[in-house]
Amino acid sequence: MNEAPKTTTSRPDRNPLVYWLIAAGVVLAIALIVYDGQRSAKVVVARVNGEPIYAVDLNLPNTGDSFDEVADKTRQKKIQRVAEQLAYRQYLTKHNVSVSEDEVDYQVKALESNLPTTGCPCCTFPDVGKYLASIGYSMGDLRKELKNDVGLQKCLSQSWESSPAELRKRQAERADYVRRHYVHGWQIFFNTFQKVGDKAQIRQRESARAQDAWSQLQHGKAFAAVATAMSEDMTSNRKGGSLGFIDRASYGREFERTLISLKPGQCSPPFESPWGFHIVEWEPMTETDVAQFCQTDFQKRELERMRGQIVHDAKIEITRANQGS
Repeated sequence: MNEAPKTTTSRPDRNPLVYWLIAAGVVLAIALIVYDGQRSAKVVVARVNGEPIYAVDLNLPNTGDSFDEVADKTRQKKIQRVAEQLAYRQYLTKHNVSVSEDEVDYQVKALESNLPTTGCPCCTFPDVGKYLASIGYSMGDLRKELKNDVGLQKCLSQSWESSPAELRKRQAERADYVRRHYVHGWQIFFNTFQKVGDKAQIRQRESARAQDAWSQLQHGKAFAAVATAMSEDMTSNRKGGSLGFIDRASYGREFERTLISLKPGQCSPPFESPWGFHIVEWEPMTETDVAQFCQTDFQKRELERMRGQIVHDAKIEITRANQGS
């Protein structure tokens, strides 16, 4: 029996020139990547007192010829913010102020347990990562900022201790105002303003929830327990509803009127504001509270003044290509 003839499929011979062209293309692509990286490394986006800030060190969004105004604004804000941080670092170096990594670790943990607000006082970012993404920052960027914050606070603490007479005089002037206007406040909050849907139904539902919370309080349940379980103020609910020391007028007319009508330790029935339904209570500040608040408040104000002065005195130059339109 004759076997069927075997058929073979032959591959067409490729011209060696094709392989050379492919190889040359790969080499060229790698060279362009390396060149682009080297070029980016040399791009100066700003100078602070002559010290350069390079684009490659900032992880900036590359807008190129894009018309994405949001990305461009994020880029400009980050360049300005990093330039100011460099000015703070230079100031601290000049004044021999050092900050350990352990101190920075402590500040990171504090931020994780007390997340920044998203814009309104009752809403916070879900985690530090989301906060960093919103400002175009990395964890490394954040650590540099926190390190500067600790260093500037050390400078303020030294000035507080070195000039007690003048500072206590200023504290006493501030203390009288604080006693008259500030209290330690707590709230349970039900948000109607930010919820999507039929407004009448939302208002009815949240009013019913506020009445339920009020009923639990009337039956002896602790304010902190109800606030933790039910309040939609994401900043205070983890603290049992505590708002800390607040100006009576800082949360609006309805809030202020209710606080004024209550005796210390007395809990209000639910009341409505443009943002939703609230249940509040308050206690007066003790003299120790007033003293600590005034010192903290002074340091906060002085910190802002110091920051402004450092930036004002620094020579910050944003390169023409990064100044935006």
